[in-house]
Amino acid sequence: MEYDEKLKPAKQSELLEAPGARAQAVDWPRALRAVQGNPKILTAIADAVLEEIPQLIDTLRAAAAGGDAAKLRLAAHTLKGAVRYFGAQAVYDQSAKLEELGRAGELEPAQALLDVLETEIAPVTSALADYLRAQRPEAGPKAQPGPDHPFPTREEPP
Repeated sequence: MEYDEKLKPAKQSELLEAPGARAQAVDWPRALRAVQGNPKILTAIADAVLEEIPQLIDTLRAAAAGGDAAKLRLAAHTLKGAVRYFGAQAVYDQSAKLEELGRAGELEPAQALLDVLETEIAPVTSALADYLRAQRPEAGPKAQPGPDHPFPTREEPP
């Protein structure tokens, strides 16, 4: 599957050396506000979204290729909802366009939009994967973020 390479998470060291696009792909303060400041909930949502994205991309591709407008609409709607917590506006916008195409039964432009979506979603999935690695203490000290990391950290015990 071609998109797997695009969704491949970055190494934590790459994020910390050059946060750029991946760090900015997710609006971490917004994401934390969306869960009322609870990093444990944010971690659970990030984990679920990261697991769901490849499945949704597969469904979108299959629906577009198979002419299934209803399936395209539903998968795009689900993806749109999944990324809304993270402020991934470009992914949200592309998902909304795909959802509208599915609603209208216009599948011809879907392939081109899917190509754009996959490009836009790659830094989001990398940022989510980086965040999850940083939240898991069992990953070891190399996976822990530096002092200038772009995402919220887990709660420290009292």
